[in-house]
Amino acid sequence: MTISLRKMARALISKFLIFLFLALPAVSQGQEIVDGIAAVVEGEPILLSEIQQAAQTQAMQLGVNPYQNPQEYQQFLMQIQPQVLQSLIDQRIIQAKAEEDSIVVKEHEIEQTLDQQIDNGLQAHR
Repeated sequence: MTISLRKMARALISKFLIFLFLALPAVSQGQEIVDGIAAVVEGEPILLSEIQQAAQTQAMQLGVNPYQNPQEYQQFLMQIQPQVLQSLIDQRIIQAKAEEDSIVVKEHEIEQTLDQQIDNGLQAHR
C-alpha cells in the first residue's frame, strides 16, 4: 500500500510541476492566477495557495529574506514547492489514515471501565 501511495504522490507532484510551467506564462503576461488545485488526497484538495503559504513559512524559518533579494527569494520558493507539496500530501495521507484507524469511546464507557477497575482493586486488597 505504501508503494502505491508513493507512486500516486510522485504522479501528483509531476502534475503540479506541469501545472506550474503552464501557469508561469500566464503570470508573466500579466494575468493573475487566483488559486488552483495542485493535488487531491483522499478527496481533499491541496490548493496552490496552501503550497505557497507553506513555502513562504519555510523560507522565513530558514532566514530567506524577500526584501533583501526578491529574485533569490522567488527562486527559493520555486525550488522548495515540490518538497512542500510532497509534505502536504504526506500529512493528508497520515491524517486520513489516523481518522480511519481512530476509535471512538464514549465518556460513560470510560467511567464504567474505571469504576470496574477500582472495584476490582478494592476487592483484591480485602
